[in-house]
Amino acid sequence: METISVVIPSRLAKMPSYMGGFYWLDRALVSIRAQTIYRDLKWQIVIGVDKGFAQKIPFHVFEPDDFSTVIFAESPSSNQAMAVNEAVGKATGDFLAILEDDDFWHSQKIGSQLLFLDAFDLATTSQRVIDPAGNSMGVSEFPTPSTWLMRRKIWDDVGGFDQKFPRHVDTEWLGRATQKGLGRIHIVHKGVVQDHLKSLKEVSEIVSLGHSTPLVDRTDNPQGGFSRILKDPEFKAQSVREYEIMLERFGRAPW
Repeated sequence: METISVVIPSRLAKMPSYMGGFYWLDRALVSIRAQTIYRDLKWQIVIGVDKGFAQKIPFHVFEPDDFSTVIFAESPSSNQAMAVNEAVGKATGDFLAILEDDDFWHSQKIGSQLLFLDAFDLATTSQRVIDPAGNSMGVSEFPTPSTWLMRRKIWDDVGGFDQKFPRHVDTEWLGRATQKGLGRIHIVHKGVVQDHLKSLKEVSEIVSLGHSTPLVDRTDNPQGGFSRILKDPEFKAQSVREYEIMLERFGRAPW
């Protein structure tokens, strides 16, 4: 029986009003449990945290309910790219997905992507952007890591996240994936205007399975990297430098 490893990089943000505190992580785990997949698969969850933090998680938050195994990977520094790389290093599944802990999946996300992984190397999806209260802020077609599903060997072929790109580590990874000629498919929801996907069409096949909404909800966290790029001149300058390097290396913004 094949296994899907889900890597969850987590800063273990707490919500004091939520029982147990770890609302974001718990919501992400619930969305994994809710996946509807019409084939026999096992789940492995690898939570990437800063060193010394694993012992701070109360067990009931990640009780596996016999559907999966849950393990921790501790990063030696407070760095999301390193947390992901450490967690992937402990992942043993045949398939690999990433789910940032403040995002969550809709129930058909993984099952829909698995339909295409015999023909494509990487499957991604649209995402609905929400604020921390859950209000919709629109739709994004940028394939952030929470939308990815691949066979584990694809990650090994491309290599891990490059920590020299702290603002756009996922974009740089996609650049290397495209450079290697990986076949990509992107699942959109019903009603998407295809003309808005011009850049994505250059690197991905686009398909709609008739879903009424995107298959991933991404939280626009005010403390997150994108928001800080908009607000912090130092972060913005670093973002610009990283894109200049990627444009020189890949000839385009490689998303």
